[in-house]
Amino acid sequence: MKRLSVKTITITGILSCLSFLGMLIQIPFWMSPILQFDFSEAFCLLGTFAFGPVAGILIVAIKNLLHYFFISPEPIGHVANFVAMSSFCVITYAVFKPFSKNKNYLIWLGVALLVGVISRTLIMIPTNVVTVKLYGYDLNKSGELIYYIAPIFNLILGTMSSIITIPLFAFYRNYIVAKEE
Repeated sequence: MKRLSVKTITITGILSCLSFLGMLIQIPFWMSPILQFDFSEAFCLLGTFAFGPVAGILIVAIKNLLHYFFISPEPIGHVANFVAMSSFCVITYAVFKPFSKNKNYLIWLGVALLVGVISRTLIMIPTNVVTVKLYGYDLNKSGELIYYIAPIFNLILGTMSSIITIPLFAFYRNYIVAKEE
């Protein structure tokens, strides 16, 4: 088992904190105010690219736990966010990793993020069905939210997160690629 350095743990903690702070800036989605845009996902993705998918999932878990304990003690939304963001991080990393040292890395990063956004959106449809049942809502009345509004939300949120992540990754790329060696 590979030992984690103090630097890796520290940076993961910093990215978790930044991700939590990014969750505090919430913009309601115009089609359904229960859905909120926030700026936390870029830090989760950056941590994933820097230290791997386990670190990315850890950042997602920490930011959701912090938000749960300090802002909103409502577990179902946090679980849905964890599923969405964890799948986004893992799939994007798996697609991008073989091309991370390629000279056209930004193109491959864009492709990986696109695959991640689409995968996240598809994974969230059954997750939202379960979430709606956990909230006790009628599935028949929530069909528009599950099959129309939430997928559009996930596509837009994933795209916004990707647009924020690309310049962050480009700026920190030398550090991230050096960490992989």
